[in-house]
Amino acid sequence: MCLMIFSVVQPISAAHIGDTKITGPNNEPLTNMRVHAGNSIELKAQLYQYWSMGGILTENRWISEIGRELHFNLYKENADGTNGKLVWSNTAKTTRFTQTATTDFLIYEKGNYNLDIIFDDPSQDGYISPEYGTMKPCSASIKIEVVGKHHL
Repeated sequence: MCLMIFSVVQPISAAHIGDTKITGPNNEPLTNMRVHAGNSIELKAQLYQYWSMGGILTENRWISEIGRELHFNLYKENADGTNGKLVWSNTAKTTRFTQTATTDFLIYEKGNYNLDIIFDDPSQDGYISPEYGTMKPCSASIKIEVVGKHHL
């Protein structure tokens, strides 16, 4: 008697054409922040799309997107860690040269905050590929802890 067992391992979260992700500059992960009340906070984010390079380059890869709007929403954090009151929002486009959307803001009140970064308009340029469809919406979040004012 011969017993054969085959096992196929698939990646848990393999990317598919049209998938998108939001990262920090140079595809680095976004990181939580600890800042002093009243200090200016600058945040940079990039949008990437998983796409087929086509032609001679047949592999698929993550490519950075330009001219895409990212929405930044800052919430005061509830005691259970969920989003509370919206305290600030802004929209910024990824630029042609750095592929980065940049925004800055101030928080004067101590406490914990959640910043959500959202890409939710896949067809903002009006282009929908008949072969691959549109870019999928995505989001990323970071936590910001605001401590007392920094004294010199």
